[in-house]
Amino acid sequence: MLKRLDQTLAVLFRIELIISVCTLAAIIVMNCVNLLSRWILRSPFDWILEISLILFVYSVMFVVPVLYREKDFIQMHLLEERLTRRGRIILGIFVELAILAFLLYLLPHALKLSLGQIQTLSRGLGLPRIWVTIPVSFAAALCIPICLSNLAHLFRDLRSGRVGTEQS
Repeated sequence: MLKRLDQTLAVLFRIELIISVCTLAAIIVMNCVNLLSRWILRSPFDWILEISLILFVYSVMFVVPVLYREKDFIQMHLLEERLTRRGRIILGIFVELAILAFLLYLLPHALKLSLGQIQTLSRGLGLPRIWVTIPVSFAAALCIPICLSNLAHLFRDLRSGRVGTEQS
């Protein structure tokens, strides 16, 4: 079952990375078109900034679960170096439990914030502000299965005496 979860998460990571890269590429293309329009036609597109902001938020929020799974965030290496193998696993379990508690707290509050902004419109295009805030809920929801997977790996490693959360 743990292998199936890891395979499912791997497919989700690919999709999330593709979305993130596509949104960043769209930002670059739109801003290049806007610059050319400003230089050649002397008339920039006013909506580019707002759409770029929304795309940037989506890009960041879709890459967060991937970074979390790959452990590319800042970690407590200084503390980990002083612990035994078992101590590292136990510390990892406490960290993952703290992250899970935060995600479970964040998800309903982020949804509440987003749903409260359905009627609030942006100044530029008049788009509902929910389009800027809803990616936080997506990122939190996508990180929860990763956290559960990490915990399952850590508990398995604790029982077997292995180190780390590498996947088998």
